[in-house]
Amino acid sequence: MSVGATAFGVFDANTRGAVNLGLEGRELSGFWSIRPALQLVARPEGNWYLGAGGVREFAIGDRWSWGLGAGLGVYHEGGGKNLGQPLEFHTRGFVAWRMAPAQQLRLEIEHISNADLDKINPGVDLLSLSWVLER
Repeated sequence: MSVGATAFGVFDANTRGAVNLGLEGRELSGFWSIRPALQLVARPEGNWYLGAGGVREFAIGDRWSWGLGAGLGVYHEGGGKNLGQPLEFHTRGFVAWRMAPAQQLRLEIEHISNADLDKINPGVDLLSLSWVLER
């Protein structure tokens, strides 16, 4: 489980705050240590992204790691940015610091886009700082 603060549209002129919630499962045996993941990013203006995908993490020593993730989800525009259509792809990269045996502090750069499936495809970049609690 993770909870974090997100800068939504971090490279846009009108960056806005958002909350980032996630669930990650245990590594899948036989699937290159990929963990299934669910993610919700929501803003007060009523726009949100809800998606599912996978995450792969790589250790850098005892306390540090880095990782990549990708997924597919649904975006609701609400009063926020028009991303072109509801079907959106989500990619992310992160570095994490293990604070305790079952806790991490994770810094993520993320991108949500419809991959040109629509004429409108501005995409949006996010920067998140999350606390991850593992079971």
